[in-house]
Amino acid sequence: MDRGDAYFLRQGITVHNSTVVRERVVRALVVIQNTELSTLLGDAENPAHTEWQERSAKFRDKYDHGPGCLRFVRNSASGIVRILTAASEERDRDLLKDLFFVIKPGEKEQGDGEKAAGKKPRRQKEGVKLPPPEKIIRLRRTSGGFSIGPHPGAPDGRRHVEVRVGYAVRKGNSIKRYVPEDFRLDAAPISVESQNVNLLELVDNRLVFDTAPKDYSVAVSGFDPHRDLEIRLRHQEATDETAL
Repeated sequence: MDRGDAYFLRQGITVHNSTVVRERVVRALVVIQNTELSTLLGDAENPAHTEWQERSAKFRDKYDHGPGCLRFVRNSASGIVRILTAASEERDRDLLKDLFFVIKPGEKEQGDGEKAAGKKPRRQKEGVKLPPPEKIIRLRRTSGGFSIGPHPGAPDGRRHVEVRVGYAVRKGNSIKRYVPEDFRLDAAPISVESQNVNLLELVDNRLVFDTAPKDYSVAVSGFDPHRDLEIRLRHQEATDETAL
């Protein structure tokens, strides 16, 4: 197998989705036995019963938290594989010490934690103390999302801001492992409200905008409250060509 496979079985109907399990040599079979859940998934299936469509007329607005429930089932196999294959987060600094080491000239081999006889530890030179970075933009978490605005006391100036969002994962980069099935900033249930900004891009998990010199705000909401959200924000001075 050059890629994973996943099969979802409910009431005798099988939906094959090879994109939800990305790990190689993993084949998953998800059996839905709960009647209510099976009905929900059936309402999301296309007429050919080959895929789930959360925006279909039969499914949309019919269930409370329907899209989130559908995504949970779709990503269940991948989530279990991710948990079972997660590496330990604890770093073992002594794992290869018997294979890779350096003995300094004039020193003898010494055990772990021992100091060379007659030698005092070197004092580290004091580094140059730099002033703390200036706080320009304030990012705050809100109920079901986050908000962006100028930091109190920040100097006036137009800023070019790029934001990327993703649900936290056990292994890997949450932003790189984003999939549109989790959410899309340009589609419900995600809502983006802004004041005094020039919205340049809003697609999938990426938001780009230019701010006004002083007061501005961007509020994003509608994320799954049961999942941790990770946010990456970059900003720089806006150019004359892109600023408001």
